[in-house]
Amino acid sequence: MEKWIMGIFLIIGSVEDIRKKEISGIYLGIFFLSGLAVRFIELIFGNGISPVVSWIAGCAAGAVLAGAAKLTREAIGYGDALTAAVLGVWLGFPALIEILFLALLLSAVYSAWLIFVKSTGRKYKIAFLPFLAAGYLIWLLLAGEGKSG
Repeated sequence: MEKWIMGIFLIIGSVEDIRKKEISGIYLGIFFLSGLAVRFIELIFGNGISPVVSWIAGCAAGAVLAGAAKLTREAIGYGDALTAAVLGVWLGFPALIEILFLALLLSAVYSAWLIFVKSTGRKYKIAFLPFLAAGYLIWLLLAGEGKSG
């Protein structure tokens, strides 16, 4: 169920990021808080401490990206950083890192295409959430999660 929730979250967020070049704080907050609630319920009903460490680390990775957003004057957007925190809470640290790697790889290929084929400048801004969504879908397929049955 979590994987469907994250897919819907990323698709809706991607549309908003493409249209407005920003992601609603309320939207991010709802998914973040609901992820925390689910994780705390899991903790109370006994899934052990190691999943807690994973989602705290995932959330911390989002916080590190928020710091990078501050340092780079939002070359990395706060919405992208908070989206990473949401993914970290819902999916855990290892999954977040894998998805971020895939998203960065995809966005680098697209950026190279924009620069070399479309002749856009280096400062051209792209929406990153669609790459997170694509990275997430690839991650699901590579992990065998896309299979039915």
